[in-house]
Amino acid sequence: MKFQIFIPPQGYVAQRWSDDSSMPPLGVLFLGAVLEKRGYDVEIVPADILGYNWKDIAKKIEDFKPDAVGVTTTTENRFESFKLAKIVKQVNPNIVTILGGPHISMAKMDTLIHIKDVDVLSIGEGENTIIDFAEAIKTRDSFSKVKGIYYRDKYGKILFTGERKKIENLDELPFPARHLIPIEKYNFYIDTRDGKNRRAQNIITSRGCPFNCYFCATPINWGRRMRGYSPKKVLDEIELLMDRYGAEFIWFYDDTLNYDSKRLNKIMDMIIERKLNIKFSNEFRIDIIDKPLLEKMRKAGLEMGYFGIEAGASRVRQDIVNKHFEIDKAYKFVEWSKEFDFIPGPFFIFSHYTETWAEAQETIKIMKEIKTI
Repeated sequence: MKFQIFIPPQGYVAQRWSDDSSMPPLGVLFLGAVLEKRGYDVEIVPADILGYNWKDIAKKIEDFKPDAVGVTTTTENRFESFKLAKIVKQVNPNIVTILGGPHISMAKMDTLIHIKDVDVLSIGEGENTIIDFAEAIKTRDSFSKVKGIYYRDKYGKILFTGERKKIENLDELPFPARHLIPIEKYNFYIDTRDGKNRRAQNIITSRGCPFNCYFCATPINWGRRMRGYSPKKVLDEIELLMDRYGAEFIWFYDDTLNYDSKRLNKIMDMIIERKLNIKFSNEFRIDIIDKPLLEKMRKAGLEMGYFGIEAGASRVRQDIVNKHFEIDKAYKFVEWSKEFDFIPGPFFIFSHYTETWAEAQETIKIMKEIKTI
């Protein structure tokens, strides 16, 4: 059974990556890793990085002759994702098309109703789902036994197979299959304040978020209950990235790296004890961070610490966004960043639901105040 996974030509189109830099796509690399571990012939095609046009993509499908083609789908790239599914069917209508990703988990019925070239949707966490899906194709079994998918039956009726249980022990997952992409083509470098342009790699060590910011897809994709690698597995992957791929900078892609202070303290202790000499960045929840841990993180190599303020007005931040902290927490975090000498990176959003112009002005005011700390 042969499985081909595509990233559409325009990539993910997240605004923060709209420059020339590019990150390896961890989501599809996890899928490739579990398929490969089970003995399936899998090919990952990052059409964005390879500069493929639609003719190139059709040729790639013709040459590989997959039984199934998967496409990762964000809201930004959904139309290209749908077009890719159409091209698959033009090459061979018997190839099964499956879409996954954050847009699919939130617009499942709309997608299957309107996009006839899409056969199956994988909802949320996909590693176990894609294995069962591949096995169903291989054995010509019914998709009805594959938990976590939407699909059409032979009469065209859309069916949901039910929620799939989240993976409890993330340590059981293989590391993302970076060897399945042309990683040398990824222009992922970070300028650090010592004047170096450092080769970077991304890593995600946990899934889920216990919080519930209204604009975020994480609770839908991963759930609100946190699950994380053990500190040992985190260090094993960091050292793998340094040894095999020459990483000098680690971008922790976790939504809330500091969700468990004990775990994060252990990770930092191990980085320091092993003298890894690595720089890194991550995102924080500033309402649950403490000063001693921040100081330890700086010692371990923290270069940039990102955090969400989202709105200056307390009403919007707490009642609309669901971030329940007062603005003094943000000021304190920035003060600590100056004391320990790392770069603070606050996130803001305008045009929240019900936000007034006067409340938006409060956000601008806080932006200016933070710059002066």
